[in-house]
Amino acid sequence: MDRQSQHRPAPRQDVGDHDRRLWRAHEQFVTSQTASAFVRPVVVGSWRRCAAASVSPDESELPPVRLVAGDLEQHRQAHPMAGLLALFRELLGESAADDGHIWAVGDADGVLLWVEGNPAARRRAERMNFVAGAAWGEAQAGTNAPGTALALGRDVQIRGREHYKAAVQRWSCAAVPVRDPLSGDVLGVIDVTGDSRIATRQSLAVVHATARAAETELVRQVEAAGRRRACR
Repeated sequence: MDRQSQHRPAPRQDVGDHDRRLWRAHEQFVTSQTASAFVRPVVVGSWRRCAAASVSPDESELPPVRLVAGDLEQHRQAHPMAGLLALFRELLGESAADDGHIWAVGDADGVLLWVEGNPAARRRAERMNFVAGAAWGEAQAGTNAPGTALALGRDVQIRGREHYKAAVQRWSCAAVPVRDPLSGDVLGVIDVTGDSRIATRQSLAVVHATARAAETELVRQVEAAGRRRACR
């Protein structure tokens, strides 16, 4: 069994009990820094980093909005993934109306550059500052898929009450870093966020496949640019 799937709730009747146990484990951790064996290791590790960074779990303290208007647009245009939006919209956006999810692209620091998807879900997400320009690294937003994926440099899924901040515990999310095809450095992260329907292996697999498609397209763009230079 992989570490991501440990303690996954059984379908139907066990979900409520799982959520209650996770809520108690979260309360125990934020009050005593004691981690329950019930909580997945990837989540405990994130909670520990959040506590070390003095992240507040309080619902009233939302992630800060770092970029607005012109500054946001300038940062977007300069980002290497700006040319991949059509790909992201095709692979992540077309089903958003059906299952009510939103998807986001963030930079290597966890600042969200684009947030799109189901309009009603986007309006709800705005209440927790899940908006373009907001900082969703772990140090600002606590345990969450984009921030934790960047902290670990790998695929991450965070479900409901596994989130460190109370304001985010109504959501589930799956995120995967995107790497530079030449250097291997992390360029940013792509994420899908929604209700419990996002808390599945399939959702994480879709985001993983999208990240790999993005890296393939970046390779193609680099090769095309090299051919153009060679023809001059």
